[in-house]
Amino acid sequence: MKKIRITLALVAAASLCLLGTAVQANAQIAPTISLNADKAVYAPGDLVNFTANTAGATGMKLALQYFSLNKVLKRQTVSVESDGTTSFSWQPPANDYTGYLLQANLLKGKTVVAGATFGIDVSSDWGKYPRYGFLSDFSSRNQADQAAIIAKLGRLHINGLQFYDWQDRHDQPLTLVDGSPVSQWQDIAGRPTYLATVNNYITSAHASGIKAMNYNLIMGAYDNYASLGISPTWGVYTDQAHQNQAGWPLPSSWESGLQLFDPNNVDWQNYIIGQEQIVASKLPFDGWHVDQLGSSDVYDYNGNSVDLAAGYASLLSKAKTTLGQDLVMNAVDDYGQAEIASSKSTKFAYEELWANNSTFSDILNLVETNWRSASGRQNTVLAAYVNRGISASSGRFNPPGVLLADAAIFAAGGSHLEMGEHMLSNEYFPNSNLSTSSALNKSLTTYYDFSVAYENLLRGEVTSTSVPLTVKGHKMALDRVVEPGSLWSFARRTADKKTTVIHLLNLERSATDNWRDDDATQKSPKSLSKLTVKFKMATKVNKVWAASPDANGGAPVSLKFSQSKGFVTLTLPSLTYWSMLVAQ
Repeated sequence: MKKIRITLALVAAASLCLLGTAVQANAQIAPTISLNADKAVYAPGDLVNFTANTAGATGMKLALQYFSLNKVLKRQTVSVESDGTTSFSWQPPANDYTGYLLQANLLKGKTVVAGATFGIDVSSDWGKYPRYGFLSDFSSRNQADQAAIIAKLGRLHINGLQFYDWQDRHDQPLTLVDGSPVSQWQDIAGRPTYLATVNNYITSAHASGIKAMNYNLIMGAYDNYASLGISPTWGVYTDQAHQNQAGWPLPSSWESGLQLFDPNNVDWQNYIIGQEQIVASKLPFDGWHVDQLGSSDVYDYNGNSVDLAAGYASLLSKAKTTLGQDLVMNAVDDYGQAEIASSKSTKFAYEELWANNSTFSDILNLVETNWRSASGRQNTVLAAYVNRGISASSGRFNPPGVLLADAAIFAAGGSHLEMGEHMLSNEYFPNSNLSTSSALNKSLTTYYDFSVAYENLLRGEVTSTSVPLTVKGHKMALDRVVEPGSLWSFARRTADKKTTVIHLLNLERSATDNWRDDDATQKSPKSLSKLTVKFKMATKVNKVWAASPDANGGAPVSLKFSQSKGFVTLTLPSLTYWSMLVAQ
């Protein structure tokens, strides 16, 4: 018995020792903080309600700073709640179309032990600074799962969602029985779709301030379209004798191929817009996301050559008048964009990029062209499929490829359609073969925060300008000339000419000027620090500050500089993927 007692005592002592080690290890967990808010976007006058989730921060305080660009608007301190969830609110200024940044630091005494940032967009119209996402799975889902997906997209400040292939048929998006939509159907790929899922997503999106757009082609119908009263005389053909209707082949296992119709044809216009009217009357979508299939040489039923792009403009104009809803239309590889813009019917420019627009400079050119459009300035959303070449099988996105593409798109003044239930890797949105790492997700959150916080300098009233610039010890590529193995710089100037924004992107380890990274081989750039930057500036500079989504959570940092003989010289703290210099 004595031996047993001794053994039990040893076990107890060992357990206490292990418990003490666990307690000690737990006490040494580094405090963390993450931020969230109740909406993706706010209208002027709205109160922003935040939640800070903390771990290992018992007894600490949160030091909060609210920035408008580099200016601190407000400071406040709040105590961290014992349950690890701390709520607080902020009333932004009444200004419309303005981005802000919240910087939150966890304080232990006076020492910062962890920090986080959060972008805030105050805009009354999502078309001003569009950040477009997508949904592509409308199978039977519980509302909690759907709410979680919307919350994830809201955290990225997505303010519009494309409901991809939600419809029953392209030529009859919503099937009615006795005047009411059916409760369930299959999409063209045979995937189950539930009306309740679609409705719940729309409701959840609206609660977060996100617009819901129903996807449908401008000119497509199923092979058996005649059963719906659609006439072949409305179609487009590959020959002048109307023997071969133009179509779009799809997998044989799918419900149908697609037959194509003339967007100039008044009867087809009335038919497809009538179908969209039915959708608008039965579901609370905010508008129609209009798709096309790119350029092709086709003829109408009478053998006349068809100008598809002119038809797009004509149909869009009629749809806008008839539906009174938001319209967005895809310009496939820029085809028809000028005509789409000329209709003055779309909220913003939306372009799906293919072979003709594969380089970083193509991104810059497209965004600038849409902003300078004679039909009226439009901000741009790009459907750009990074790592598409490996998307046919399971794998992971290559973070350097994703972040360099996003850096180029955001710095140019555009937005990237890439986020939905999963990250987008190719043109068939339900494809979810590629996954994202937790590190990439964290970086993407910061990039989207950055794009919101500085939207007025990235996508506001700014125009392209040329600023000669050198970085000591590094090869430079300026403006629209992009060279692999260099640092790339281009600049913007505000309308009042008081602020110059210089973007620096690190392409030193890039083997190509192609943003696609099809084979997922883009290398991570080497992080550079304390760079000596010199740029030409004829007018007097009063202050210079820098910000980067790769450093300090994107918060602004004031820089010392000197100005002599028309040149400004300074030390840039860091450059990984993208840094922004602002001279005022």
